[in-house]
Amino acid sequence: MKICSDEEFQQFVGKISNLCIEGMVSADYCRFFNVDFDSSRKRLLDSYADFSACCNWLSGCLFESYATHHSPGTDRLLARVSSALGHSVSHGALITAILYLDLPYLIPGNSHGLSVGISRFCPRLNASN
Repeated sequence: MKICSDEEFQQFVGKISNLCIEGMVSADYCRFFNVDFDSSRKRLLDSYADFSACCNWLSGCLFESYATHHSPGTDRLLARVSSALGHSVSHGALITAILYLDLPYLIPGNSHGLSVGISRFCPRLNASN
């Protein structure tokens, strides 16, 4: 799997107006959690290495053809990816990778994360690390 360049990553993120390092956020979310969206967006644009690492990790997963509310959420995936990489990655970098790879997902309610159609039989999802 070929990952896009940093420039293509910047352009891709630029097309998604509510995406920042925190994830998919609304103005209400930013007010409630005191998030400076512009600063958070800049931090996401500076996270190409984490985005690329998330793409590589996700490329080794097994996927369903669609996601449901019972599909694994990005909180769970974030813990798995961070553990596998040995360092913390942001919701925004992971979500950007999911969107870029065009994986099956849905946005549950007012969440800043996604439910992703990863198979419950995926070894990476069920790994103990």
